[in-house]
Amino acid sequence: MAENVNENVNEEVAVETPNEAEIQEGQQAVEMAKADAKPKINPFDPDEAAKSIRHGKLILAEPIEDGEQKYEELEYDFGAMKGLELARALDFGDGPKDSFRLTDVQALNYFACAAAKCQKPGGLDATDIRERIGGMDAIKAIQLATVFFRASSRAGDKRLSKA
Repeated sequence: MAENVNENVNEEVAVETPNEAEIQEGQQAVEMAKADAKPKINPFDPDEAAKSIRHGKLILAEPIEDGEQKYEELEYDFGAMKGLELARALDFGDGPKDSFRLTDVQALNYFACAAAKCQKPGGLDATDIRERIGGMDAIKAIQLATVFFRASSRAGDKRLSKA
């Protein structure tokens, strides 16, 4: 038995070293992971906060069906809206019209309008999105619109002249 132990200790262990192609593949994977990593933003900088959520995609928990078309995600771009479009989106629904606060209905409509701006011709319009979006997705849409609205307002404060 002691001989077997000694024989095993003296055996050479073959260690496979990666070839050049495997090394390159690993380096490419690391580079892709770095590219996919979102840059960290300063949450106290309103410009950075507004830019970080201005445009994106909401992957829907409950897809929206429109005839034969099924939408599993909604791209949105709050910055694509022009002034009058924004004012109309925010004037939607009942409740106070306050330029400092959004109601949930206003926020949902704001998101729906921002998402409709990203649709291809013949795609969903703001009414379709607003009325067909699922409950869990509506919560996230309301949060996105509210956070963007507040961050944009704070960023705008920095651009006011004190003259």
